[in-house]
Amino acid sequence: MSSIDRPLSERLRRELLAGRVGAAEPGAVIAVYRDGELVAAASAGVADTETGELLTPQSLMNIASVSKQIVATALLLAAERGEIDLDADIRGLVPEIRIPGVTLRHCLQHTSGLPDYFAAATLMDATELEMSRLDAFLTWLATVEQPDFAPGTGQSYSNTGYVAAALATERATGRIFPELIAETVFRPLGMSSTFVATMLGAFVPGMAMSFTPENEGFTRHGMGIGELHEVRAVNGDGEVITSIEDFARWHGFLLDGRVLGAGIRSRLLERAVLSDGRRSTYALGIEHETRGDTASYGHSGGMWGYSAYSLTDPSTGIGVAVFANRDDIDATDLAWRGLRMATGAAGISGRWFSATGFAGVHLSVDANDDLEAQLGTGAEPDAVKTHLAKTGQSRWTRHDDLSVIEVVDGELFIATGFGLRERFVRMGEPGAYPPQAVGDFTEPFRDATYALEDREDELWIVKPNGEPERVEPFGSYDDEWIGGTSVGWIVIDSGPGARVRLGNESLIVELTRLAAAR
Repeated sequence: MSSIDRPLSERLRRELLAGRVGAAEPGAVIAVYRDGELVAAASAGVADTETGELLTPQSLMNIASVSKQIVATALLLAAERGEIDLDADIRGLVPEIRIPGVTLRHCLQHTSGLPDYFAAATLMDATELEMSRLDAFLTWLATVEQPDFAPGTGQSYSNTGYVAAALATERATGRIFPELIAETVFRPLGMSSTFVATMLGAFVPGMAMSFTPENEGFTRHGMGIGELHEVRAVNGDGEVITSIEDFARWHGFLLDGRVLGAGIRSRLLERAVLSDGRRSTYALGIEHETRGDTASYGHSGGMWGYSAYSLTDPSTGIGVAVFANRDDIDATDLAWRGLRMATGAAGISGRWFSATGFAGVHLSVDANDDLEAQLGTGAEPDAVKTHLAKTGQSRWTRHDDLSVIEVVDGELFIATGFGLRERFVRMGEPGAYPPQAVGDFTEPFRDATYALEDREDELWIVKPNGEPERVEPFGSYDDEWIGGTSVGWIVIDSGPGARVRLGNESLIVELTRLAAAR
């Protein structure tokens, strides 16, 4: 196993999770894989709000439709062994389907025309839990007489096809699907903690419960745990339960076909071609996606209150997975942002400060490789993020005062007012403020008095009108500590004299320390 990149792990936690997940809330885990090895991981939140158990890289979660690529691989392996024919009419194995011409390949490519059973549940006023019973699913399936389109002529996301495909493979091999996928995929890859539930409501130690936000709190979703016992579940469209640690081995296969075979991987990634020759971005349980300059393949998932996303960038050998046990987390966005950090495209992300212009900005690269810029400390209640489009290798632009941000010879320049470029330096963690800064000061124009005070290990400024305000830590650079206030930025030298400057983009002054009263 590769050594863990601690700085990257901390950046993932600080920039992607810390501001989104409260300490006692359900949360998320994110992993970065390189060459099929886990190299960075971060987590925030709890696995269960009742117990307070923390989420970790070993926490097990339902990855919902991210499962489809693994299910498709199990079918490709069965076809390679001669146990199933991907291009035969599925009715030979699943006679409950009444529509002719549907094949296993159609089911895996979402080109079968079979209506989605979850959409049908909504129309029938049935719950997801009810329709996830295999007996209820088969009863409904036998009533479907018309496809949404003729098989192979169109494409529409259908969980129905995946359930039918898994069931067909189960009947063809004589092994229940959870056992088949464990035997042919999980165990060969060494995914020792990963499984597919056979029964609804199945629970094993280490599983994170799932939650839905409700009334400023969270409602436990349940996924049948404690509600149903010994009821056979549908399989195929989701239900792989794994951890981001175990999932590293799957990413290794996606990169080069290791263990399971390069030919299986190649067939998994073949895009669907419709009967009229149109070529889809969707392959078998996985989709090709390009954002910015990055061509990747991945899949999202959301079910039972869980959300997940996994992507692989074959050009760098880097993969990212995000698993969350709450359904208001945008796992797709977090995964792409994590990829930008891991590949260095997000090297510009972080806090930057101009010592000449007294301006601070927080930069972050979004999922599309564009840039979000937020002037100020980021703690202001009215803080606004500015979006800049990527227009070059290290250049982002828009049409206003904050018009250009670019990296030149390793240095960051931002054009602010009047289009003039200012050099910015990257901020380190602020840490504790220099204690020698505490004292009384005057400004040079009207000799108005400012006081810097320590209040419970935090720096506060008392303005000339007597109003106190906490100084928001922003960062540090060389021997300077930088914080923000409503008056302006405070830059404090950490040397013996503790030089203190106060200002903003329009005015910078050096404060004069008053002698202590005798």
